[in-house]
Amino acid sequence: MRILLAEDDHNLGTWLSRALEHAGIQVEWVNDGRLADRALQQHDNYDALVLDLGLPGLDGQAVLQRLRDRDQRLPALILTARDSLDERVRSLNAGADDFLAKPFELAELVMPKVIKRNGQREPFNEEKLRSGILRAIEKRPVSVEDVEAALNRIKHQLRATGEREVASDLVGEAVMAQLQQLDEVAYVRFASVYRRFQHLDEFRREIERLEQKGGGEG
Repeated sequence: MRILLAEDDHNLGTWLSRALEHAGIQVEWVNDGRLADRALQQHDNYDALVLDLGLPGLDGQAVLQRLRDRDQRLPALILTARDSLDERVRSLNAGADDFLAKPFELAELVMPKVIKRNGQREPFNEEKLRSGILRAIEKRPVSVEDVEAALNRIKHQLRATGEREVASDLVGEAVMAQLQQLDEVAYVRFASVYRRFQHLDEFRREIERLEQKGGGEG
């Protein structure tokens, strides 16, 4: 994995670069918004952008806006000391994928690797997760914004474990918890694949549980 880190604070940039490289992530660090914008235009092999809003030369909001204006879909994580709701809304509206207020722990930034049921380890794959959720909500009244918000909550939950590796079952349960809040039909679709119901009775019990839950809320 290769990321572009745009951070003008020397101590924080040094610490982040070393910590991320120690976690097996290749880091290219720039300390000026113009350099970040230039690097993003010249290279298309980054896996993510970690972007400070308070950059000299060209601020982070402008860097992000130019990135999206070029239709570059690179995931962008915003780092800033300006922890306000307005700042978050502006950043997310400009195309940010996530928002992290300083100070923060490294565990909040680095996504853990996923341990599959067969014991194999693989990097966290956001696109794979998004595709699974989109299949589950197909033709359901769930907005793209709701899906992205759910993805961000899942990522926050996984980072909050503080672990470098998490079981795939934990990821699956986190997805189901979010889908259950978004849409019960989407939840059942995902659960029927993820949990691999062995018998029709088991699937029927899950449907009945949801119906009882819905009736209780009414």
